[in-house]
Amino acid sequence: MTSPNPIATLYYKKYRNPFRLGSYVGFIRGFCAKPIAPYLIGESQLNADTLQRLSRSRDAVRTMVIEGLDSDAANKWFQTMALGHKHVALDDTHYLYVLANFYLEPLRVLRQQHKNLTKQEHAHYLAFWNKVATKMQLTNIPTTYLQWLTLRNNYEREHAGASAESKLLMQRCLYLVVNFSIPFGFRGISRRIIVNLLPQKHRDWFGLAACRWLRVC
Repeated sequence: MTSPNPIATLYYKKYRNPFRLGSYVGFIRGFCAKPIAPYLIGESQLNADTLQRLSRSRDAVRTMVIEGLDSDAANKWFQTMALGHKHVALDDTHYLYVLANFYLEPLRVLRQQHKNLTKQEHAHYLAFWNKVATKMQLTNIPTTYLQWLTLRNNYEREHAGASAESKLLMQRCLYLVVNFSIPFGFRGISRRIIVNLLPQKHRDWFGLAACRWLRVC
């Protein structure tokens, strides 16, 4: 009998809603950083290539969570990412920042709902994202929650604010990420929830207003 996948259990069973929302916020917060957004947009504003890149990123994470990091399907994604990153002039810190958001945001949303992972769950979860970074062949990988949080805080201090490209990508992401899996009738409220979950400084950077009547946690 196959043993249950502890990471898939966190994402799709035990903490499905907070992890889904946290993943959406992490996706937006990571990719819309000033230094990163131009590489997703490319030379011609938002085009089909941009949408495909964002969609592929979501599919890659989903495959890694469900199939496991050592599966053939996940290894194909790592090979694809390595080829795609060859021609991107960003150092490892930028990739680690994206992973930091994928790791930290589900935890932040979970805490806002007055829940926490157990010690064992967090050990599995941290090991998962550390292994993602290792398989991406990144260097200076954080090994603890505090180190990941410090990396993100330092990055956001250094690259504070938003550019024209990152604002453009943010607006598109707010539509794209909910269209991945949210039924049509719930997409508007889902976007408002995601905006409310963004930290205030990010809402200020991107000119987004929180919905005051909506309590998300």
